[in-house]
Amino acid sequence: MEIKPTGPGGPQSPAPDNSRTVKKFTKASQPGAASGTEQPFQAISTEFRRADLQDPAKVDQALSRCSGELLQSSLERTGTTASPADTANLTEFLKDDPVIRGKLLSYLERVLT
Repeated sequence: MEIKPTGPGGPQSPAPDNSRTVKKFTKASQPGAASGTEQPFQAISTEFRRADLQDPAKVDQALSRCSGELLQSSLERTGTTASPADTANLTEFLKDDPVIRGKLLSYLERVLT
């Protein structure tokens, strides 16, 4: 009985001889992208405490602030602008969206002391 290969039927390539150098992949970073996003969130982490997550009014304030900062940093990175009314609507949407709300709450639980 003949066992057929599962891959393409062509001949296999020869084994590498390790004489060529391999270029390692590095994570591309944009200048200013990391510093622009960390700064606002550091201010949020100093303004709120973990105990504030027990108070629904303070949770709402923290989520509004986080979603607003997230929106502003995204707009800055893309080089776009939004009107104040659009910014308020998008911030409210981000704050109330169940998926984003859960991720922001998880972030706040990890960051706040």
